[in-house]
Amino acid sequence: MGADALVAEVTAQAGPAEPSVDAGDRHLRRVARGGAFSLVGAVVSAVLTLAFTVLVTRNLDGADAGIFFAATSAFVIACAVARLGVPTGVVYFLSRLRATHEEHRLRPVVQQAAVAVALLSVLLAVAGIVLAPQLADLLAAGARAPEVVTLVRLLAAFVLVASLNDVAVGVTRGYGTVRPFVLVERITRPLLQLLLAGAALAAGARSPLWLGLAWVAPYAVSAVVLGLWSSRLRRTVERRAGAREHGGWRAEVATFWRFTAPRSVAGVTQMLLQRADILLLAAMRGPAEAAVYTAATRFLVFGQLGGGAISTAVQPKIAALVARDDISGAQKVYRAATVWLVLASWPVYLLSAVFAPQLLTIFGADYARGTSTVIVLSLTMLVATACGAVDVVLMMAGRSSWTMANSLVALAVNLALNLLLIPPLGIFGAALAWSASILVGNLLPLAQLARHLHLHPFGRPGVVAMGLAAGCFGLAPALAALASWTAAAVVAALGACVYTGAVWRHRRLLDLHQFAAVRRRSS
Repeated sequence: MGADALVAEVTAQAGPAEPSVDAGDRHLRRVARGGAFSLVGAVVSAVLTLAFTVLVTRNLDGADAGIFFAATSAFVIACAVARLGVPTGVVYFLSRLRATHEEHRLRPVVQQAAVAVALLSVLLAVAGIVLAPQLADLLAAGARAPEVVTLVRLLAAFVLVASLNDVAVGVTRGYGTVRPFVLVERITRPLLQLLLAGAALAAGARSPLWLGLAWVAPYAVSAVVLGLWSSRLRRTVERRAGAREHGGWRAEVATFWRFTAPRSVAGVTQMLLQRADILLLAAMRGPAEAAVYTAATRFLVFGQLGGGAISTAVQPKIAALVARDDISGAQKVYRAATVWLVLASWPVYLLSAVFAPQLLTIFGADYARGTSTVIVLSLTMLVATACGAVDVVLMMAGRSSWTMANSLVALAVNLALNLLLIPPLGIFGAALAWSASILVGNLLPLAQLARHLHLHPFGRPGVVAMGLAAGCFGLAPALAALASWTAAAVVAALGACVYTGAVWRHRRLLDLHQFAAVRRRSS
C-alpha cells in the first residue's frame, strides 16, 4: 500500500452526511482519518525495520548479512507470487460491494480467494523445500551451504502462513478499517521480529539461520490475529446490512479473477522490481555487495511512509467513488492525496540525498560505499511521489490489466539494465536500473490516467508543496554542506522551522484543514 493511516478508520461507508460540508471534503476527511492512523503505524514499522537491519549489519559480517537479505528477499518474492494479487482484489471488491449494498456477496468473494492462495502457497512451499540446495547455492555462492539450505527450507515452510496473513490484511481493509493493519501488521509483527532477533543475538546465535527464524516466526502470530479480526468484521458488516443469504463462492470466481489475475502479475512484477536486484547482486557480485545495497535502500522506507499511509486510505475510497461514477470526487481525492504525499515524502528524500554518507555509518564503516545508491534513488523518488498514488488510482478505477502491462514494462527495463550494469558497476549499476524502472512505472500510468480517464494530480497546491520542500530541505542544506556537515545540519533544522510555518500558512490551499476537522470530530 503502507502500510502503508491517521486516527481511526478509512471507511467507504461513512456515517450520515454533514449538511454544511461539501461531498468532496467529506471524502478527503475520511482519507485523512485513515491516512493519519496508518502514518503513525508506518513510522513505527519503519523505525523497527531499520533497527532490525542495523542489528543484522552490526552483528553479522558482510557475507552473512547478504545471505540473510537475499534469502528473505526470495521469501518475499515467493509470497508475492502465492498471494495472486488477492489483497488488492479483496480491497477493491469488498469496497465496491459495500458501496453498492451487496453485502451478501462478501463472504463468497473472500472464501474463493483464500482457497486459491492456500493451494498455490502449498505448491511453492513444497518446491522451495525440494529445491533448497540449488537455491542456497544461488543465494550464498557456496558459503555456509548446509545452514543456508536449512534457512531456505525454514522460509519455504512459512510461505502459506505469510500469504494468508496478507490476504487477511486485504480483507480487513476491504471491510473499511485500517486499524488491524496498523496495529498488527505495522506494529506488532515488526516489534516481535526485533525482540526475537535481539534475544537470538543475546544468546549468541549470530547466524543467518537464527535471525531468519526470528524474522519469519512472527508471521504466524500476525496471521492468526488478523484472521480472527477479519471474521469478526465480516459478521459485523453482514449484521448491520441484514445480509443473511450467501451465494456459492463459485459464482464469484469469474468476476473476481477478471480483475485480480492481472493484478497478480502486477504484484509479482512490483515485488521483483523491489527485490530482484538484491538476488542478482548476490549471484553476480557476492552476498557482501547485496548487504551494502540492501542497507542503502532501507532509507527509502522512510520516504515511502507517507505514500504507504495515503495509498492505504485512498484505495477503498477511490474504488467506491468510481463505482458511483463520481469522477470529480475521485479527482479531488487524488490531487489532495498527492499534495499530502509530497509534503510528507519530499523532505525525507531530499535530506537522505544530502546526508547520505553520514546516514550510512549507522550500519557500519563498510556501508558508506552505498552513498551513490542513496542519492540516485532519493532523487528518483521525488519524481515518483510527484505523480501521487498513480498506480493505485488506475487500479481502483478498474484498469488492473493496464497496471499489469505497466509493471511488466518496468520489470523488463529493470532486469535488462541490471544484467547490463551490475557486472561493471555493482551496487551503483543496480541503483541506476531501479531508478529507470521507477520512472517508467510511474510515468506510464500517469499518462494513461490523463489521457483516458482525465485524471491527474497536478495543480497550484502541488507546485507550492514541491517548492517549499525543495527550498527548505534540498537547496539550502546542500549549499551549506559545501562548508561543513554541521552547517548543513543547522540549515536543515532552520529549514524545518520555515517549512512548518509556510505549510501552516497555506494549510487551506494544501487541504490540511481536513486533518484539523478530523481531530475535532474525534475529540
